[in-house]
Amino acid sequence: MLFDNWKQCMTKEDYDYLINFVENIQNNKPNDKMIILAGSKNGKNGKTLLINEIQIQIGSDNFLDSTELVTDNPFFQPIRKLIYLTGLETWKNKKNIQQLLNVLEYKQSIITDTNKVEDINIEILNKSRIIQMPHEFN
Repeated sequence: MLFDNWKQCMTKEDYDYLINFVENIQNNKPNDKMIILAGSKNGKNGKTLLINEIQIQIGSDNFLDSTELVTDNPFFQPIRKLIYLTGLETWKNKKNIQQLLNVLEYKQSIITDTNKVEDINIEILNKSRIIQMPHEFN
């Protein structure tokens, strides 16, 4: 089954949500919320590995990695099925936050990761599904 090895790293509800999220992307269906993969303060929770596996599953042509952009704004790029945003906890600019809320309103699939959920803007959190990844890899 898709991402079977991740079942032990999150709750059943979060795992089921993740599977549905990826299947929606593959079937050109919208997702209602952005996924935030939340790890512990120490990191090493598998967030990046899981995102890489999602990219492989949906195909690189359908995936926009904001870490690879020349411009800081991923919303100025061609539309892809899934956008991976990084550093969301540092987003304080109201204009950038509003751009993100706008694309979420129109059901753009977005995934991000953080070890500091508490630092993410509350309006963004309200449009997100937080998946806790408490497992720590050595």
